[in-house]
Amino acid sequence: MVRNKVKKFLAAALIVAATMSIGGNLVQASVISGEGSFIELASQRLKDGEYEVNNVTNYLEEGNTTGQSMARKAVKEKSKVIVKDGVISVTTYFSEDLFPMMNNFKVSINGTDLNGKVDKEDMSITYEIPSLDSKVLMEMFIVVMGRQVSFNLSNNLDSLKLIKGYETAEKVENGNYTIKNDVKYTGTGNAETGNASARKTLKDVSDITVKDGKYNLTLNFNESSFGFIGDINIQVDGSEVNPVIDRENAKVSFEINSLDSKIDVSVFVTMMNRYTDFETILLQDTLDKSDSDSSKDEGNYDVTGPSTGGSTGGTTGGNSGNTTGGATTDTKVEDEVVIIEGKLYTIKNKVTHSNPTGQAMARQYLNESSSLEEIDGKYYLTLTFTGMDYMSNHKFIINGKEVSAKASKIDDKTTKYRFQIPSLDVTIKVSTYVAPMGRNVDFDVTLLKDTKAFVKEFTVEKLPQTGGALSNDVLLGMGTAMLGAAGLLKRKKK
Repeated sequence: MVRNKVKKFLAAALIVAATMSIGGNLVQASVISGEGSFIELASQRLKDGEYEVNNVTNYLEEGNTTGQSMARKAVKEKSKVIVKDGVISVTTYFSEDLFPMMNNFKVSINGTDLNGKVDKEDMSITYEIPSLDSKVLMEMFIVVMGRQVSFNLSNNLDSLKLIKGYETAEKVENGNYTIKNDVKYTGTGNAETGNASARKTLKDVSDITVKDGKYNLTLNFNESSFGFIGDINIQVDGSEVNPVIDRENAKVSFEINSLDSKIDVSVFVTMMNRYTDFETILLQDTLDKSDSDSSKDEGNYDVTGPSTGGSTGGTTGGNSGNTTGGATTDTKVEDEVVIIEGKLYTIKNKVTHSNPTGQAMARQYLNESSSLEEIDGKYYLTLTFTGMDYMSNHKFIINGKEVSAKASKIDDKTTKYRFQIPSLDVTIKVSTYVAPMGRNVDFDVTLLKDTKAFVKEFTVEKLPQTGGALSNDVLLGMGTAMLGAAGLLKRKKK
């Protein structure tokens, strides 16, 4: 209540000051500053970069201290100035207390509208001026009073301070280019882990289209991890841009000011339920003109994460296989099977986690279809995991005890784990370290018995390797069994 009264008082004081100074609605002000300093810091002599400057307000009527004080409270004293390719852009920030009571903002010079852009989140207005010594007429409507207030605003050039300089890049001719990028984690937490996660999320080669001095940048994300990315926010040189998001091809395109623009990326990672922030730095010495279009695929594209193509499935034909994201990867069971006689099946699995986010992550990383071998009444299960760049140290626990598993790496993104299970009714607890989350994730796997489908019978002359160590007694038993099997096969041939 008190805060609202203060706001109303400040707004009323602005109107009273306007009436006292010129008897009307318009409050005019002029800026007192040395003309020499204006000439010294003419816009054409400023190097490209980001500056900070103090702004000045001064009413025409001398002695109107109330009006001067209220105008000073309406806008903050510090303004941001961006100088780029001869264009001067100024951002003026408003008081947090008064901004909710203002609307219909307008900035102009000698009657020419500057088309200021209002940012309600930052409570600011950004506009371009011809030179730093320009006097800007600032207008706004005070809602609680139903009146318009206007005053002049100028820059105190003696306070001008360079915050960050922009390097002048050579002019790039029209065409399509590729360019490598680097990433720098800007979020909270471990920087090394954050950098690694950002690098795995974003491919290291981007595409640029240059036309008439304008740069359109396309960031290429890893398709497998893009399925876990929700909102995408991009800032270029401190200003929010509206990117074009191509989710089917995992591409994000937007315009940048130059090759040395500061590009800040913020993506919401659904599996982590939080935003990941990183800066993308274009490596200008890697710029390479390309005859192909901007959809050319380059870079470290085989980094794997969650799939976007829906659930995985298995085939029940002559060869077993797992389908991930619409593409089928053959499972060469014959290369892994090391038994004398057996039957091969496919069987689907179900994952269970304590929360929906964890369950979605587990389902994305574990193929829905598994391989099942039945040998002499014993079962050997093979689970196929993707996203191995994000995961490590897999453990499988049955009835409270960790079991030994044989790992077979299929490619950089896929690994199969084979181990013995006591029955099809078993619940398997899987534990794995997930790098982006910086911790272990545990989930349960159960087999859906009604999905068990026969593939084929097979015969080889070795016993199964389940990843466990074999003692001398076991080796002796293996030799005896193999001799017996050889005799049996010989009798069958006769």
